[in-house]
Amino acid sequence: MADITIFNGVVGGTPGDDVFRTTTGLTQFRVEAGGGNDRLIADISHLAGVNWDVRFVETYTFFGSSAATFIARFGSFPKTVDFSGVETFALALITDGVMSNTVIGGPLTAAGFHSGTAAGASLQTMDFNSGVATLSRPTVGDISFGSTSLAAFHAIDGVNSSTTGNAANNTLVVANGQHSFRGGSGVDTVIVRFEAIGVQPELIEITSGQDDTITISAPRPFAVSGESVERVQFMNNQDQIVRTIAYDTAPGENAGSVYRVYQAAFDRTPDNDGLKFWIDRADGGISLVDIAAGFVGSAEFQSIYGVNPTSEQFVARLYQNVLGREGEAGGLEFWTNELRSGSRSQAQVLADFAESAENVMGVAPSIVDGIVLL
Repeated sequence: MADITIFNGVVGGTPGDDVFRTTTGLTQFRVEAGGGNDRLIADISHLAGVNWDVRFVETYTFFGSSAATFIARFGSFPKTVDFSGVETFALALITDGVMSNTVIGGPLTAAGFHSGTAAGASLQTMDFNSGVATLSRPTVGDISFGSTSLAAFHAIDGVNSSTTGNAANNTLVVANGQHSFRGGSGVDTVIVRFEAIGVQPELIEITSGQDDTITISAPRPFAVSGESVERVQFMNNQDQIVRTIAYDTAPGENAGSVYRVYQAAFDRTPDNDGLKFWIDRADGGISLVDIAAGFVGSAEFQSIYGVNPTSEQFVARLYQNVLGREGEAGGLEFWTNELRSGSRSQAQVLADFAESAENVMGVAPSIVDGIVLL
């Protein structure tokens, strides 16, 4: 029996029985086991945030604890998956390959990971509390993000799925098959593995409805119907996101609000890298006023509005740059007094102008089909 320490890159096995062990410092690896009865022994803290794939290993044994989301990617036909040594973790996915496995639990809860039934479908279940459960490949699975620790689900390629999100930011990763996804209240994302489908992103059609719905389709046996889905991303076979389209463009929604305040601050179309950066910050919880404050303090902003403009000058410039018109007397007086009295900061007034009904209507034609981020 060979005892093999995993390193970054591709790790091969022997024709006999092998034991593969994780170590610290891993960022990306793939295990290609050989013949025999092979086993992976992994501390899940070694795998948090790591892009990893293991193939042709019969037994997976996990132990340890990780506060980060743990992505369990089983690339081919495992027989046994043992979580009994794990203390705490946030499960992100179990997918890829035909699943007919034994899952050994521990002091874990996965209530709602798979729930519900579909006509003619065997139900995938994972009940860690009972100690042992069986996973079987369904025709159609109904999956629920019942636990707030569950952040993502990767649908099995070629297997239909029906997925319901929760209040967290949920992600559904899909390839071939018919999929439905009800996102919930977070910033929810559908990731399309376009190379697995065999269609480039340009040939994948996305239609967004006014009732907060979205449809993704391609000239393949593939479709997604979504509700409350804010983002669609395209991922290649190297797990790289090559394009993002943001559909959360309404007032108060992250992508649209950031786009509007960015354009309002600099009187120009936001550049791709800057827009991606600030949308990511908004997704992480930073407020629109804090984003506006970052703009107000920039050299570009000061070159437009002046280093230390008076309240009157600042408000007048906002009317011109954001709304494209002269300010009316009542509006000029109101916003000037807000600044003079200290009731609102320049950043707050900038954000208020950006999210005003007049500006929302003016910017709408530019983002009606979503905001494309490369």
